[in-house]
Amino acid sequence: LNAMPATVNRKLAALSTFFRWAGEANLITSDPTADIAGMEQQDVAPKALSEATMNKILRKAKESGNLRDHALLELLAATGLRAAEAAGLTLGDLLLGERSGWVTVRFGKGRKRRRVPIHLRARKALSAYMEQEQLAEPAARTARAAEPLFRSRNGDPLTPYALWYTVKKYARLAEVEGVTPHTFRHSVATHLVRDPQVDMVTAATFLGHSRLDTTARYSQPSEDDLARAAERVGIKS
Repeated sequence: LNAMPATVNRKLAALSTFFRWAGEANLITSDPTADIAGMEQQDVAPKALSEATMNKILRKAKESGNLRDHALLELLAATGLRAAEAAGLTLGDLLLGERSGWVTVRFGKGRKRRRVPIHLRARKALSAYMEQEQLAEPAARTARAAEPLFRSRNGDPLTPYALWYTVKKYARLAEVEGVTPHTFRHSVATHLVRDPQVDMVTAATFLGHSRLDTTARYSQPSEDDLARAAERVGIKS
């Protein structure tokens, strides 16, 4: 099997779960995966986008003239929300002020609730979108608080898949391969964890991680970091 250790371990975990269920249901007498150890994995951070690459994608969204798409991508780049979290936002979850902005994630992973701050550039994109939707005034958003923040063309809530497609669309226009909403999240996480002024607990709270070791993995070098290091190894001509 020519596969990465992480892929092999995921498949092994799935098989182990299946055979454990089969044993509990008395369908088998022994678990063939019981004595199989997983492959050793090198602890590297998930892929993250550089600031320049992220800005390139965001620029394409802005140039499109689609205020919803631009606001959506700026929000993802500012907060690192998961696709399902962003798709599930309502107008009542958004608080935009002159000096600050917050978004409330009501159903994060593990159904945990958290509030995430929004920086200035994303607030501007969201404000432009709100003006287009005639929701610039806080009272207007309050009156329609239960409505979805991001909607499809027919007015339905934007699905996680539609959100995924939107991100892929602008990444493709920017000629950047392999980008998903989770790539945005990985990029935000990496930036937070590697910022010396942001402690690990703050980063974990921002991202909605229940375990610090989940956040800490972003302090590890990524495969791109290792590749750049390799280029610096050896005798200089």
